Amino acid sequence: KNVFIMHAYPPRDFIMNNIEKIDGESIVYFGNVTTEPNFTYGYRYYNDIFKTLAENNIKVYLYLSRPLREEEKKYYYNHKKIFIFNKIPHYSLYQEICKYQVGFAGYNIIGVPSYAVQYVKYCIPNKTFDYMYAGIPTLGYNLGLAEKYVKKWGYCINEGGCIVDAYYKAKSLACNINFEYFRKKYNIEKHIPEFAKVYYSVFPENTISS
Repeated sequence: KNVFIMHAYPPRDFIMNNIEKIDGESIVYFGNVTTEPNFTYGYRYYNDIFKTLAENNIKVYLYLSRPLREEEKKYYYNHKKIFIFNKIPHYSLYQEICKYQVGFAGYNIIGVPSYAVQYVKYCIPNKTFDYMYAGIPTLGYNLGLAEKYVKKWGYCINEGGCIVDAYYKAKSLACNINFEYFRKKYNIEKHIPEFAKVYYSVFPENTISS
């Protein structure tokens, strides 16, 4: 049985303009968060991670996929160096996040059900490639399989590693990463022929005759 896997590569046609970095140390994350680790999505429990960064004078910018729940507001709104933004369209994402120093991609695995830990070990999330495409290094945390990509344009640690040190190590890589090389290698358009081949093998009646 043949298996075809296409990762969530970014498209090449997003327009990237030169945007100045904001002042000071900064890290950005987009996606969801939770303040409860002991359930299916507990791998998005980042309270301690973001708090540690903020307490070490690294501003944390969160672009969330949904509004915060009340218990989450009590936590995140109490930190002066954690900034919350609403979800933005994906086509605007790279233009927005490129102004930060580092992008965060990772998972909490403490107190999370074992089946959810297995998921994060083998998934390849959008953020594997998105920060790279925006031209900022990635700080990877407990990334599992995705680490083999992220370490090419970022710095990765696992549980027990120092998140603050990892931030500075990731940031220090920025000048030595050939982002354009990786953009050309990991984009959705490059894989269209493979996708078309699979599509027409499943739906041969849609094949365009020459």
